[in-house]
Amino acid sequence: MAEAGGSLQAMLRAHLQCLEENELFYSHLIRDLYGLPPQAQLHVIAIQSGISYHIFMAAETEVRNGKIKPIAPDLLFNTWIGLIHHYLINRELFITGGSIIETYGKKLIGHFINLITI
Repeated sequence: MAEAGGSLQAMLRAHLQCLEENELFYSHLIRDLYGLPPQAQLHVIAIQSGISYHIFMAAETEVRNGKIKPIAPDLLFNTWIGLIHHYLINRELFITGGSIIETYGKKLIGHFINLITI
């Protein structure tokens, strides 16, 4: 999607859509990541790294077009994933049932985009 010129916002929506498909499993995975065997931890980190790369590629185009602020790749992704992980790990603070991503996904994307928009 990033290589085809997809927008950052579209990339973030796609990321949340993928997470939503296995939201409860993913929530437990990130909550317990460092209790997993080292090899499993590396796999999760490798997947996150790939997602980070694609999000940065989409953002880089928008930086060149003057739409968003230039932000270091690690800070861009860590801000995004930190926001998502906070809601997923602390789901009981936000909802009593259902999907965090379905309930808050649009709001989280909007907030993130607002933080980085010029």
